[in-house]
Amino acid sequence: MAIITPQNCADLSAIGIQTSGSYYVGHPQPFQVSCDMDTADGGWTVIQRRQDGSVAFNKLWTEYVQGFGNVNGELWLGLEHLHTLTTPTQNELYVYLEDWEGNSRHARYSTFSVGASTSDYRATLSGYMSADSDVDDDLTTTSNNGRHSINGRGFATTNHGGFSNCAVDYGQGGWWYPTSCGLALLNGQYLTTCSTTTPPSCSSADGIVWKAWKTYDYSLRKTTMMIRPGTSPPSSLNTCQNGGTLTPGMAGSGVYTCTCPAGFGGTYCDQRKEGDTCDTYTGTIITPQSCADLSAMGIQTSGTYHIGHPQPFQVSCDMGTDGGGWTVIQRRQDGSVQFNKPWAEYVQGFGDVSGELWLGLEHLHTLTTPTQNELYVYLEDWEGNSRHARYSTFSVGASTSDYRATLSGYMSADSDVDDDLTTTSNNGRHSINSRGFATTNHGGFSSCAVDYGQGGWWYPTSCGLALLNGRYLTTCSTTTPPSCSSADGIVWKAWKTYDYSLRKTTMMIRPGTSSPSSLNTCQNGGTLTPGMAGSGVYTCTCPAGFGGTYCDQRKGHSIHT
Repeated sequence: MAIITPQNCADLSAIGIQTSGSYYVGHPQPFQVSCDMDTADGGWTVIQRRQDGSVAFNKLWTEYVQGFGNVNGELWLGLEHLHTLTTPTQNELYVYLEDWEGNSRHARYSTFSVGASTSDYRATLSGYMSADSDVDDDLTTTSNNGRHSINGRGFATTNHGGFSNCAVDYGQGGWWYPTSCGLALLNGQYLTTCSTTTPPSCSSADGIVWKAWKTYDYSLRKTTMMIRPGTSPPSSLNTCQNGGTLTPGMAGSGVYTCTCPAGFGGTYCDQRKEGDTCDTYTGTIITPQSCADLSAMGIQTSGTYHIGHPQPFQVSCDMGTDGGGWTVIQRRQDGSVQFNKPWAEYVQGFGDVSGELWLGLEHLHTLTTPTQNELYVYLEDWEGNSRHARYSTFSVGASTSDYRATLSGYMSADSDVDDDLTTTSNNGRHSINSRGFATTNHGGFSSCAVDYGQGGWWYPTSCGLALLNGRYLTTCSTTTPPSCSSADGIVWKAWKTYDYSLRKTTMMIRPGTSSPSSLNTCQNGGTLTPGMAGSGVYTCTCPAGFGGTYCDQRKGHSIHT
């Protein structure tokens, strides 16, 4: 049975969903969106919303790239999602504006797209139209030699972009700033009472501004920016036919199927199956949540895989070390990735899943919350010697705890690698157990990150004995004695002192022996079959006579897989 994978709200409208609300789109890497199914025939994907000031928009570059806010409230969908949504097809843009007196206006553009990160997510915008005569084109006007137009402009925030000075000077919000800094600034400060004075008295261009309608001194109460494919029809998808019923997949998966009545099949139940009244057998999907699950399913090759359905993400799996099934959460090997990142990047993760990597605190919390995990730390020096440390219990708390580490049960076969992470010496001042994460710009011990290596870490009171996210230092480790700036590099003090920076480290986790994987290999000659690329799902394709999730159930008659 073919799955239906809507990529935007227009696709959802096309398959018969006509209720405004939040949905998942974008399979095989689904994300949540807000859909407006009422305005101008519906099918609009909301990319920005201001309505009550509950979310501050004075965010940095990384947050504007990833997106922030609440899909049911104030929202910035994220530049990367905007690029994904507007790249495959021409889109139109709808901008809703509302003042503090309850009056509303709109502006509409027939062509809108957002470029790749390499262009700083450059906007392409044209084709202005509006039924409201007092709402001039404040986004692409060619007046003043085009100095006000955002068309062809890259995005900028206070800390990034060609016109970051505009963000600093006017409202502190990210935007596609033109040469003049612009006439419409919809991500500025949410200002209230200054708009209701006569005349308006808001700090000029600091608020939510559409100058042609309300001047620079007036900050709007509400705005919504929405996009929809501009093609006709706007979607290639369809509703279920011949009495078929639209059935959603697992929560958050962003996939649907048409459940067909007897005698019909096809993606949309649009194909008659002559003389066929048999039910179609569909095997249950298998959704590995860790590399240990993949190993339990029979995958024994180290490499990159997707796990975590219904919100899959890519991981590196080590299937060779000590029985395999390890999920890599950190890797240092060549200095190709800087680890002096701010808080938001340590939360989201960064690097290359096949190279230097920080998987991300939010993923660490997700992976270690449902079950007890163990931690394996691999260390290698510049002379090719290696050591390891291992802990029987490891978990990472929620964001509200600053992703607090729980770590215990140290063991190592290497006598010269003492426990530098949870040692109780010096009254426990060196232990990271129960410590929140900190970076140079966030956390209770951010001063440690500033003073020692600039990398994020679970810093204890003393700042620590093991600092694996410090600077990647090279030649200073090979002098006699080592001469690296003390505790600035990649350090495991008990083995190599503060003045030596290690060449390689890898941190890996897997469920502990008391929490083995509940998944299994395909039985009775069944074949493990991956789903769509990046989906993180698998099925067992069973031979005739067998069914069930793992082909472990004998059927009384032959079946088709």
